[in-house]
Amino acid sequence: MDKKDSVDYEWIRLFLEAKELGLTVDEIKDYFYSQTSKT
Repeated sequence: MDKKDSVDYEWIRLFLEAKELGLTVDEIKDYFYSQTSKT
């Protein structure tokens, strides 16, 4: 699988999850970047 496609899917999944929790777009971005930068 293409790595980019995998990341896009992960972003969408996180985004939908976070929206259900009532997070703002900025909060979602901050959370996503903090998760993806942990390697």
